[in-house]
Amino acid sequence: MEPLRERDPRQVGTYRLEGRLGGGGMGTVFHGRSRSGRPVAVKLLHAELADDPGFRRRFATEVEAARRVGGFYTAQVVDADPAADPPWLVTAFVPGPSLQLAVEARGPLPPESIAGFGAGLAEGLAAIHASGLVHRDLKPSNVILADDGPRVIDFGIARALDATSQTLSQVVIGTPSYMSPEQARGDDIGPASDVFSLGLLLVFAATGRNPFGRGVGHAMVYRIVHDEPDLTGVPAHLMDLVKRCLAKDPAQRPTVADLLDELTSARPVIPSPPVKTTVDDPVTRPLQAPPPHGTAIAAIAFALLCVPGLVALVVQASGVVHERGAPTAVLWTNVLLAVVEAVLLAIGAVLLFQRKKAGRRLIVGTAIVVGLQCLSVSLQAALTGAHITTASPFWAFVYVFAPLTAAAAGMAVILALHPATNRLVR
Repeated sequence: MEPLRERDPRQVGTYRLEGRLGGGGMGTVFHGRSRSGRPVAVKLLHAELADDPGFRRRFATEVEAARRVGGFYTAQVVDADPAADPPWLVTAFVPGPSLQLAVEARGPLPPESIAGFGAGLAEGLAAIHASGLVHRDLKPSNVILADDGPRVIDFGIARALDATSQTLSQVVIGTPSYMSPEQARGDDIGPASDVFSLGLLLVFAATGRNPFGRGVGHAMVYRIVHDEPDLTGVPAHLMDLVKRCLAKDPAQRPTVADLLDELTSARPVIPSPPVKTTVDDPVTRPLQAPPPHGTAIAAIAFALLCVPGLVALVVQASGVVHERGAPTAVLWTNVLLAVVEAVLLAIGAVLLFQRKKAGRRLIVGTAIVVGLQCLSVSLQAALTGAHITTASPFWAFVYVFAPLTAAAAGMAVILALHPATNRLVR
């Protein structure tokens, strides 16, 4: 979750906004809370959509249908205001990483978990289709990997946007890489279109890539319409099912009900205790949040590398007191600062490893102080022309330990502020 930006609203309806979860062609999604404190996801649609009265009518109809969608594998729509400026939609907040982020951080899901993952998606789509809706934008970032299985999000507004997009060319309905052939051609679509997208998600979950490759929108659309998918790496027991999902002709694809039957029969039956299902069940284990990214681990390492420099700083202060007759307070001040900084860096390292935002802030703030503190020692010696011979114990600290510690502190700050690190903290 990212912090709110200066121009972001602080409240939508009765919901207090706390941060940004993401955004796209339709609008921006915020993390918020209801008046009672319950976490929710608030989708604020782009302001230009409010200029089309037809959109507001269609949106209101779609929201009413979306409110009826139930099931275990969707995020319930709880509130909306099509008449607001701009319109907004509120769903239950589902904690967990998206399929996109989980695969980027940890790689493809284990082969034995793909069938269970697909069955959860199929059950979510069945609930959506039963309410007369078609998702139209099923992609890795619209699937949340919760502790109890995948959840389908961001449904219920794409059809309302379809007609609007004819007059608002900047509004893109669907994601080219995960469109069905009929959707890419602009034909009428139905539940079979979502089945095609589900097939693409199964390949992505199993291999970490789109079966039609990568590229700009028009190139991806051409391949989806004309080329055959690359299914290398798809588990053998799911290969035939995935091929049928990705048939160019919608009539040749299985129905969601057929998908659910086949995927549940392909999923290994593993008994699990009633309380700790997410710990012992290998099907749900890969759906938990990913471990710290490499940039976070590197930030932790550089932060801890500052500790030897702080020890050297105390040793240098001790030498100043004993050899140059400096006040004892100089030594104790440096000792106190070094101890506090070392403790803060250690706490920050532990919290960042646990993917907590407070750890990132502690490392950044403390490392900046340590870096400036050590750098000032070297700069002071250079600017004042202090004559320190290589035989002096101060030489190693001033010209070796201090610069290296400042450099380590600088790297800790850069890596802690890296976007990859920021995406992991909460």
